[in-house]
Amino acid sequence: MPRSSASDLHGFLAIDKSPGWSSHDVVVRVRKLTGVRRVGHAGTLDPFASGLLIVGVGKATRLIQYVQRTTKTYRATLRLGEETDTLDPEGEIIHLIENPEWPSRDNVERAVAGFVGNIDQVPPAYSAIHIGGKRAYELARAGEAVDIPSRTVTVNAIDIDAYEPPELVLTISCETGTYIRSLARDVGRELDTCAYCTALRRTAVGSFQIEQAIDLDSLTAEDLRERWADLASSPEVAVAGFPAVTLTGPQTTAWYHGQSLSDLPGKPGGDSETLVRVYSASGGFAGLGTFDETDGLRPVLVYTTG
Repeated sequence: MPRSSASDLHGFLAIDKSPGWSSHDVVVRVRKLTGVRRVGHAGTLDPFASGLLIVGVGKATRLIQYVQRTTKTYRATLRLGEETDTLDPEGEIIHLIENPEWPSRDNVERAVAGFVGNIDQVPPAYSAIHIGGKRAYELARAGEAVDIPSRTVTVNAIDIDAYEPPELVLTISCETGTYIRSLARDVGRELDTCAYCTALRRTAVGSFQIEQAIDLDSLTAEDLRERWADLASSPEVAVAGFPAVTLTGPQTTAWYHGQSLSDLPGKPGGDSETLVRVYSASGGFAGLGTFDETDGLRPVLVYTTG
């Protein structure tokens, strides 16, 4: 199989990140392996965490925001009776319950059920959220008080995988913006104790599953470029859930000039804000659009690899 050149590498890589790597470390590594400058990730994983990190390469970076908005699944291990300042194993213990009385399994089940749905959550002080022009973790490390307002996040489901006090293992499905470390803290408090997240593994991001992820440590530049067609997902996988329209030849030309289009057959249902995938007359992915009030197709993102 011929080795792909850097100019031909456009798509998403599902990386199984090892603990100790930052998400930025992974981006730098992929950039070095591919020789492509435009590389980004679709949602940060903390350095202590492992699992699925989706990395966009080349012009697929234009579609990263759509991967970021998808549902995530995590397997989280909580330690009850202790809490660290970072809410993970890299921090210092700030709360310790001496001779704790562990909650019953029934109480744990009731507690975690209360965190399913739309909930108010305060992100960790050690997070990348901006406060007054600085990252929250920069203020926390400098010993300054960090006051982060709560925000509403969505947790779809929480399953108890194991409970052997002081360890509680949960599988959590949630929407973007949810902090699992904060959820661990809040579950502990709901159980009249405290808790932090000792281990975290992301197992799904939208349609991406951990089973399809590759171990970045095992790849070389030759491996990645030679196996690109097998390892990378096409850019359009980021928007595979959107309805699709296919253009005629003249419409394709007008689309690539950024023009709105009318008289499209087979307009999908939905309101004027519904995003649709657009395909050229030859069947290639051409970008995203929305229909306006007159049923004209307006370009939102015109996609080319040339």
